[in-house]
Amino acid sequence: MTNTIQKKFKVSSTQLLYQSCPYQALTLFIIGPFLDGLLTNQNVFAFKYTPQVLIFIVLSCVISVSVNFSTFLVIGKTSPVTYQVLGHLKTCLVLAFGYVLLHDPFSWRNIFGILVALVGMILYSYFCTIESQPKASEASAHITELPIKRSAMALSAIVGKKTLTLGLGFGPRGAVAASCPGLGSGLRHVRGLVTFSLPDPPYDYGALEPAISGEIMQLHHQKHHQTYITNYNKALEQLEEAMAKGDSSKVVHLQSAIKFNGGGHINHSIFWQNLKPANEGGGEPPHGSLGWAIDEDYGSVEALVQKMNAEGAALQGSGWVWLALDKELKKIKVETTANQDPLVTKGANLVPLLGIDVWEHAYYLQYKNVRPDYLKNIWKVMNWKYASEVYEKEVA
Repeated sequence: MTNTIQKKFKVSSTQLLYQSCPYQALTLFIIGPFLDGLLTNQNVFAFKYTPQVLIFIVLSCVISVSVNFSTFLVIGKTSPVTYQVLGHLKTCLVLAFGYVLLHDPFSWRNIFGILVALVGMILYSYFCTIESQPKASEASAHITELPIKRSAMALSAIVGKKTLTLGLGFGPRGAVAASCPGLGSGLRHVRGLVTFSLPDPPYDYGALEPAISGEIMQLHHQKHHQTYITNYNKALEQLEEAMAKGDSSKVVHLQSAIKFNGGGHINHSIFWQNLKPANEGGGEPPHGSLGWAIDEDYGSVEALVQKMNAEGAALQGSGWVWLALDKELKKIKVETTANQDPLVTKGANLVPLLGIDVWEHAYYLQYKNVRPDYLKNIWKVMNWKYASEVYEKEVA
């Protein structure tokens, strides 16, 4: 039932829980005593809490906490069916303890209650399996096609239209990363060569405080991002000259500089769009289809954030942690890239939704060497609206 509600209204499980809690509590308060009275033939309000009953209550709480904790451990690591199975298991265990400690465990009413829970678990698992079979077949077909596509597009996947097409000389001249917001606004033409200029962030440098200081933002944007653009343009000009001379050795030599500096420009252009001041909606959790997709693939937004923070903290040296959409499989993924490698280097089918810079220049002045604190606080100014717009555009 909860899955049906989530799909119909396009809300995450966390949103559904928060919004429905008052109504659930009111419903239980009104209906609970009458239902208990009907099942037990006793006045619920005159119930005596004997030591046996108190032991049952404690055991029920322990079971609930244990099963919920087990569910948390598998979030994002298994299918949603597993969470439902654990939930029904909790129901069965609580019912079993209650019937053994409080009533005759072999009465028809008690056995019927356990059977209902078991049948519910089996039916839900069955229908989820049936529903997932077409998706699995589609995914399998995509996976079969990928090696063929990638063998034909191996080079262009790294330097495709969305990233470094121009810099490596593939595709029509003037083709740029139009699908990466922020890149197109900084284009300029020099002697027929398309080069890049520094795009402005859509907010003031100090607007993200206290999560990210204005000093860091200014240095990060004006110094580091500008350096990548300067070196990228220089490499493009050298590449143009080398290609005009037919100097293939020079062309090959320039690839690493183009990838590093061009990637730095792409990544930072996305990064500025990924952030938004808290007083303008930054940090507000995703709604609609992206929220549902995150719940389906990772269990909850909170679980996804924990995974991205763990991946970012564990990344050795410098790099980026990404929330990506796999366009082939229609799945949300967490990826990391080293140095300034753009996400497309992990696969041409990956679209960046959010990217977090874990280079020290992004946080050291404020957080020193405590990267986990930076990762924890950056979510307070994360622009989930931007991620949702990109997601909805790509899956449409």
